[in-house]
Amino acid sequence: MLSMRFKKTLNINVLNKRLQHNAQTAVPLGVDKSIENNLKTQTNRLAKTMTKFWDHIDLRRNNNNDFLLTMDTKPVKTSMGNDLIIPSNKPILAMLLMNEWRSLTDSKVKPYDLPLTSLISRCIDMETSYKSLNDAKLTESEKIVKEEEMITKLGCTKREELYPQLLRYLDTDTLVCLSPNHEFEGRLRKEQDLKYLPVIESFEKFLAQFDNNKPVKIRILDGQTDGFRSNTQFQETQKAVIEYLNTLSIWELIILEKCVLSSKSFILGWLLITKHNSNIENVEHTIQDMVRLSNLEIIYQTERWGEVEDTHDVDQRDIIRKINVCSIAAHSI
Repeated sequence: MLSMRFKKTLNINVLNKRLQHNAQTAVPLGVDKSIENNLKTQTNRLAKTMTKFWDHIDLRRNNNNDFLLTMDTKPVKTSMGNDLIIPSNKPILAMLLMNEWRSLTDSKVKPYDLPLTSLISRCIDMETSYKSLNDAKLTESEKIVKEEEMITKLGCTKREELYPQLLRYLDTDTLVCLSPNHEFEGRLRKEQDLKYLPVIESFEKFLAQFDNNKPVKIRILDGQTDGFRSNTQFQETQKAVIEYLNTLSIWELIILEKCVLSSKSFILGWLLITKHNSNIENVEHTIQDMVRLSNLEIIYQTERWGEVEDTHDVDQRDIIRKINVCSIAAHSI
């Protein structure tokens, strides 16, 4: 057992480290250049050198019949030192992940060249760390070290810490912000009403099961009548959403997080997860539909005033890539 004096000193050091960590500038997921990033893993080496250093990338089955990505016969590891293992019910993801590495050239590798690896590594590291942190055999000092590692690499120590940010996106969700009637001769608002409102209604019906089957209402920010006011979802709605988040696996939660951050829409994140959940009634929306819903206003703007080269076109392709990556990661057989 640690002495009380050592515990206090340790806790102060932990607090100081966390304050310093929060003050640092955020970096893209999967690209960790912090001083703590000293594990000799392939993903860390690639993040630092940005240069191809292997000959062969393959897939093989492990003892659990899951897919293991290998580099020159050795397991590829995440930035936290975990094997890059894909569940057996995600063979398409495994094949595309292997192809992602095989398609890299001998020239300099860019961080955005490995979007699947970045997302899946976060899923694996979060799931593995979450399990180890809740291991009853973990000592107090080991727990503190593990928490520090999770904060540095993952930005949180438990899944519930992701909820507030996701809920904030729901307040100003892309689908709940409706344009005034006069913009674009009413065409934009007409399409928003036609395509946004049915999805919102489906989301409300879905959430009812998490509030004793009582009606759940999503608060809409109507540009025609509400002007520039702020928007906050009802407390009952927030509670229902939290109950929903608690039902998700770690993988589903991380994929939802990625989709929400990419589309600026919690509802589209929910729609994507729902689309790939065999326990829920089939969803008709395609990935192309979701991409259009996520940037409908920008589409109308570029159609009228033209596209800013290397801005609108790059942003559009970036959204398409990110949402497709989320869809691939969420799909199971």
